[in-house]
Amino acid sequence: MRRQWTAEELGDTFDGDEERDQVGPRILVAFLSDLGAKGVEVRDVEREVDAEGEENIALELSVASGTLHVQFPGVPLEWLQRRADHENDWRTWRASNYSDAMYVQGYEYFDWDEAVQVAAERAASGDL
Repeated sequence: MRRQWTAEELGDTFDGDEERDQVGPRILVAFLSDLGAKGVEVRDVEREVDAEGEENIALELSVASGTLHVQFPGVPLEWLQRRADHENDWRTWRASNYSDAMYVQGYEYFDWDEAVQVAAERAASGDL
């Protein structure tokens, strides 16, 4: 049976960081759920604090083939999943933050579904 991650469980990953406490667990639960739907089982999640910029959430996801490194802008989940609906929000974000991209294994993506697909493919192939 595939593990079902919850925001409450993953909230501990972001302890001590109020801004990320708000958005991090929701982003992570959605990403893990979408990976699970593609057959990827994530065994463990760790935050890569030293890999984060001020605006990013960086995580290591332990999968069967190794460790998958992902980063997300610390923004509401809806902005990531429906980028076109939040152009004004992104414009404001870009005015004071370095990047609005999501990263999978160091490669940048601006489309949620594409980032999930690439992460699933890399996890399945062992290209980590």
